[in-house]
Amino acid sequence: MTGSIEVLGQYQTQSVHTLPGSPLDEALASMEGVATRFSLDAINDAQTRASYAANIKRISAQVRSDVAAGRISSQAGVEFCHEMRNKIMAEHRKLTSATGLAKAQQHKQTPPTLPELFEKYAARKFGKKVKETARQGMIIGAGAAGGFLAGLGVSLVCGPGAPFCAIALVLAGSAAGGVAGSLAADALDDELEELSNWEVF
Repeated sequence: MTGSIEVLGQYQTQSVHTLPGSPLDEALASMEGVATRFSLDAINDAQTRASYAANIKRISAQVRSDVAAGRISSQAGVEFCHEMRNKIMAEHRKLTSATGLAKAQQHKQTPPTLPELFEKYAARKFGKKVKETARQGMIIGAGAAGGFLAGLGVSLVCGPGAPFCAIALVLAGSAAGGVAGSLAADALDDELEELSNWEVF
């Protein structure tokens, strides 16, 4: 299969350009790295491991010499290396899934609960805990509702031609709603604590 490798970037035409890294070298290094990790994890016998490593080096050298001699294209060499790498990784996953599970269980005996994760990431990202965020949301929502309700009553209290009275009434309604929301949040503190422990997601 013949094809071309596309390298994005700005290059002058009719010139020779060097790439920052050879795709073939990167593919060979990736295949060798995965094979080395597999040999360390899967092969207990040192002599067998050394033979495996020597054969991987031999395959890498063969691919490199085939590309240099023109028997295969560079792209075919890269594709071969990626295919081999993926096959080695698939075998490695089959072998290490139980080991990986054991290491994960050793690292964390019990996984964190959803509320613990909410607290952790809310504190990290916003500097506030979920409970405090819910409390502030209640206060802000009550303030907005109080301002809205006061705005509905403006025409009854102030009449149509009193803009300063209307502004003062809406601000007073917002403040009263905020205070009521704060009192409600304080009164519902135990319920907020319980709600933050629910695993509803």
